[in-house]
Amino acid sequence: MKRINYNTNLPEEVISVPGMISENERKFLFKYALELYTGKGKIVDLGCWLGATTIALADGLQKMGNIFGSKKLIYAYELFKWD
Repeated sequence: MKRINYNTNLPEEVISVPGMISENERKFLFKYALELYTGKGKIVDLGCWLGATTIALADGLQKMGNIFGSKKLIYAYELFKWD
């Protein structure tokens, strides 16, 4: 299995999104989408709240290039209700 190098700077668009995940978690998601995702299966983000996880994944996929064509989709679902 390929190892992820976490000694990287995250893009500003990934850092600037508010969320409840740490910088290391954002790095993992960004680097996973950029370096490890093979195009097999679907990327599903459940409970994305403000979108920090979705943005990290999406930015990694975008920077990967167009090797999967239009199959680079993230299915993001949120059922949160604010009272």
